[in-house]
Amino acid sequence: MYEHITPQETYIHIFGSGFDTWSWWGGIAPQWDQREDAPDFWNVAVPVEDPYKDGWLQMVVTHNILLGAMRRIADGRVSKYVSQYTYEECVAFLKDGPDHADFDAGAADQVMQVATLGEVVYG
Repeated sequence: MYEHITPQETYIHIFGSGFDTWSWWGGIAPQWDQREDAPDFWNVAVPVEDPYKDGWLQMVVTHNILLGAMRRIADGRVSKYVSQYTYEECVAFLKDGPDHADFDAGAADQVMQVATLGEVVYG
C-alpha cells in the first residue's frame, strides 16, 4: 500500500526532526552507524516518560509502526490533541509521498507519541 515510502525516508522525516528535544523523550540511540543510511529493517528503542505512573517506558519503533501511527492520524482515528499541521503532514506523507511532507519537531513529536503511547498525551 505504501511501497513508495522507504524505511529510510520514514526514519529521516521523523528521527531527523528534533522531536526528542522535549523532556518526555529519553536518549535515543539507533543501533547502526549514523553516518550511514538507516537499514531497510531498522528499529530504534525509544525511552518515553510514562504519563500514567512515575518512570519510563522503553518502546521499540520501526518503519511500520510509524506508518501505522501516521495512518491513524490521517484517517482521523486519533484526533484528540493532534494539530491540524500534523494531520496535514501525515496525509501528505502517505498520499503524495515523503517529498511532499515536512515534519517539524512538533508534528514528529505527535506522530511519535501516537506510535509509542497510542495517543498524544504531552503537549
